Amino acid sequence: MSQTEAALIKNGSVTADDLASTLDLSGKTITLPSGVGGKVLQVVSTTKTDTTSQPHSPNVWYDISGMSLSITPTSTSNKVLVLFRMSIGTDSGGEGIIRLIRNSTAIGLADSASNRTLAFDGTGRNAVVWSPLPVSGQHLDSPSSTSAVTYKFQWASPFATATMYLNRSFNDGDSADRYRTSSSITLMEVAG
Repeated sequence: MSQTEAALIKNGSVTADDLASTLDLSGKTITLPSGVGGKVLQVVSTTKTDTTSQPHSPNVWYDISGMSLSITPTSTSNKVLVLFRMSIGTDSGGEGIIRLIRNSTAIGLADSASNRTLAFDGTGRNAVVWSPLPVSGQHLDSPSSTSAVTYKFQWASPFATATMYLNRSFNDGDSADRYRTSSSITLMEVAG
């Protein structure tokens, strides 16, 4: 610290501009005081604007192409808020379910319930096959890591062989009453 800086601190006349020009915290870890958790530290996002489809065997999980995103938390005590939206179509009025995966582990699932399939969310039965159904939500995760963490979505057909579609319907004829959508994932690191 220079004599000028020391003098400014001593007489209490340090300004934000003084700090901005002299304070170097690069490579340092800052510990926030108790009670300041919840601040958003970083945000990453991706949007899928094209379509994809996947034939499904009953209760087999498949990655949803383009619905994956990584973030590197800055502290093991921080959390990651996962926000997402998708539009899913199925053929033959079938239904689709999704699950959220952190690295290779399914998270946010329901409690085990006998033979019932455990999922994160689902579209229900889509009786109007020319309208993809919206699925959106959020999950607050505690990855306890400072390495890159990848979040992705998988989908499945719970009871029958079916083809599922992202950002389009099963009946995707080239007419104004058929529509396309986009899907997105946003990850926010939140101070613990």
